[in-house]
Amino acid sequence: MVNTGMSKRSVIVTNASSPIGSACARRFVAEGDRLVLVDRNEAVGRAVANEFIEQGKDVVFIAADCAQKLDVHNILAEAIENNSTIDVFIHNQITFSDKSFADLTGEDLDSIYQADLHSAFLMGQAVMKHMVRADALETPGTSPENSNKTRSIVMLYASNASLIGDATFAATQGAIGGLIGALATAGSRHNVRANGICVGAVKGAFATEEELENISKTSLLGGQGDPIDVAELAYFLSSPFSSYITGKTIELDGGGLLKPGNDKYGDPS
Repeated sequence: MVNTGMSKRSVIVTNASSPIGSACARRFVAEGDRLVLVDRNEAVGRAVANEFIEQGKDVVFIAADCAQKLDVHNILAEAIENNSTIDVFIHNQITFSDKSFADLTGEDLDSIYQADLHSAFLMGQAVMKHMVRADALETPGTSPENSNKTRSIVMLYASNASLIGDATFAATQGAIGGLIGALATAGSRHNVRANGICVGAVKGAFATEEELENISKTSLLGGQGDPIDVAELAYFLSSPFSSYITGKTIELDGGGLLKPGNDKYGDPS
């Protein structure tokens, strides 16, 4: 674990009931951060939050759909009411279709865009507006408690989504990559950073077990990553240790875009 010594931060994590979402929540809770967990599935999401609450952690849950403007408003209101501000936003909403390319319809594309890109845009825009306003209200050097804080947006997506053969998924994930650059530009003069994590073959990620197995065969390291790997990287990207990183996507895929078997030195055995 990276221990930054930072004071408690206000953190929003979406899709918190997923393996990656809950791993991210655990990582930030371990540092004493105050969390607002968001999930469309109220029963499962609340169960994850209650696990932390029973441990005495500062966690609240809200059932919401990040692709709905009113729900986005309610998520931010919940975070501000409970924690006064928002320091970190981890967006982890990834949806894909199981249809073949030939069977896809325009309605399928609209549905995936609504779930993935629309939610990323609405949440990213709303959080960025809040962070920019918060930065404008702060006077440098007058708040020692906040002097070691950093505001950060981290979006999890899959820029190599075409590997599983889902055209709608590949299109929406590519668009989210562009959105990260736009967010980074918007926040650059207001002490707000935005970065992405391209999630490859990670257990419990966006694809089926068979699809993850196929993707893992294209990676140099083989096998599958763990949700904890994603959580650690998300925490790093929200910490002062990454203060000069913005507008970037880090691929967490075991070297997935590099072709295995090209080691010119051969087998050391």
